[in-house]
Amino acid sequence: MPAMNFFERQDAARRNSRVLVVLFILAMAAIVLLLDIVVVGPIHLFLQLSTHGTLETPGWLHGIVIVGTIALIGGVSVHRSLELRRGGGVAVARMMGARQVVPVKATAAERRLLNVVQEMAIATGTRVPMVYVMDASGGINSFAAGYDGSFCVIVVTRGVLETLNRDELQAVIGHEFSHIVNGDMTLNLRMIGILAGLLFIGAAGEHMLRLALEGTSEVSQYEEAGGIFGILGGFIVGTLLFVIGYAGLVAGRIIKAMVAREREFLADAGSVQFTRNPEGLAGALDQARRKHSFVLHPNVEDISHLFFAEAVYLEEERALSTHPMVAERIRRLLPRFKVDDYRSRRPDTVAELQRTAYAEARAAAGRGALSDQDWKLTPNEAVALAGTVGERDVRVAASLIDALPGAPVGRALPRTWHLPVLDLALAELRDQAEKERHDLVRALDAVVRADRRITAYRFAYVFFVRSQLEPRTSAMGGRKSLEGLAPEVALMLSMVAYAGCAQEGTLAEDAAKAFAAGAAEMGLAGRITPVAREGCDLPHVSAALEKLRDLAPLAKARFIKGLFAAITADGVIRVVEAALMRMIGAVLDCPLPSLLNELDPDHLRDDREHVGAGEGGEDPFS
Repeated sequence: MPAMNFFERQDAARRNSRVLVVLFILAMAAIVLLLDIVVVGPIHLFLQLSTHGTLETPGWLHGIVIVGTIALIGGVSVHRSLELRRGGGVAVARMMGARQVVPVKATAAERRLLNVVQEMAIATGTRVPMVYVMDASGGINSFAAGYDGSFCVIVVTRGVLETLNRDELQAVIGHEFSHIVNGDMTLNLRMIGILAGLLFIGAAGEHMLRLALEGTSEVSQYEEAGGIFGILGGFIVGTLLFVIGYAGLVAGRIIKAMVAREREFLADAGSVQFTRNPEGLAGALDQARRKHSFVLHPNVEDISHLFFAEAVYLEEERALSTHPMVAERIRRLLPRFKVDDYRSRRPDTVAELQRTAYAEARAAAGRGALSDQDWKLTPNEAVALAGTVGERDVRVAASLIDALPGAPVGRALPRTWHLPVLDLALAELRDQAEKERHDLVRALDAVVRADRRITAYRFAYVFFVRSQLEPRTSAMGGRKSLEGLAPEVALMLSMVAYAGCAQEGTLAEDAAKAFAAGAAEMGLAGRITPVAREGCDLPHVSAALEKLRDLAPLAKARFIKGLFAAITADGVIRVVEAALMRMIGAVLDCPLPSLLNELDPDHLRDDREHVGAGEGGEDPFS
């Protein structure tokens, strides 16, 4: 069976979300039935014995129990889901008591962590996540959380910082980025919200038991209300709720195991694809096994399925584990992995942190001229690049980060640097207050409009910033088809077609050829027509791109494929076209790696902006 591409994995994740809802409904039905038996059963038995079977249990009693239980479970789930939707990954990080890593205050180990996260983000074409550390957790574990790539976070334990060497750390971060690009984060956050209701009854029962047994101030309230009978009643009710809630806990773990286990194997495979270093990931898993991966926190059960390794200690309940066995994961990565040999030669973490030679070596690597290049990939092969990364991409990202301190600024900054540099800056701005982010977007809009040269590329640049600083808490992909958004597709395809035209004299002919190639690749030939250049103005294109964010994953794949066909209709991909495609991909949450073969901070030959060079220097987008 062929491996799925990025868009197919996104579509599969959305289908898994539907399965999750079905499983939740079944589990809730089972809990409702149990609670009905526990509550109504004794009443029915009492009535039968006391009236010798002449008085039946009233039907409305069943209705109260059933409706009340459904309302309770559903209400808690909806409340938690809304909390997570507002806070996203940051809310999960704070729920676990994690601390954000601030670059200016970072230790050497934290700077290494930030560096690895930035490298992986630039290499994969995803947004740079905010990074958090759980200082109270000494085990080896991590997780990624968020509703989309804009406001996601990566959280690691203190044990990851102190124990793993750089190769192992890069492998763990690669595993988390695989969850990001595969669409697992949204599914996982939905699971937290949905399962909160199932876990609530057991938590309430446990709380009542604690009140009845520990002699707290709340127990005194029981005594005032009814003395020993109040305590006994609380104990009995708490026990019943705890037993029923344990059924919810088991159901929750089964659901998490069904959804999460196979996705952990996929994330392991994704990490190896990103780093090309299976031994690094096997070594990280071995360190988690050698030390431990457990996280001691009251909320760990709620998010146990997010973690890199098993976070909840389950000595006798391996069948309920949310993660595959570490030995099986290592076996799939490296069947001949020799534990003793690896442990004897793995680099020491402390000594590694003291060395800085690796940064100097990376800074000297990957120097080569960048210019327009022949494009030899088919549209199908091009769209398959989404969500992938090669060893070269990681090397280029490392070289770019090392070169940034001495990089040119302002207009001298090469266009191929814009997206990664912008990502690094936005990573520091996303946790600012909402008003401050909104004011920054408005100021950027004003500056660009004042310049009166809003080219297609500049527009994508501004819209990307707006989409990242004013993100929406999106569902897992949209549901719209290309046919349902045909006018918006035609507008964006026209804009990209004009952007790919290098010669003003043949612009109309070349743009028509590019548009036709893109429309045919999308399966819309003869069903959409080009939009006049004057019609590709800022308001229309902005509205179109916003609507296109609601495309279903597979429809989005057809759209990106068509854009690739349009910009490469002449067999060449220019620097401006590659940068524009990555910007559009970023806005649509379709991470694209570098589309050009080399990156040289000193010798970039940048392409001029072709779109917007109207007669007399007037820009049709202004």
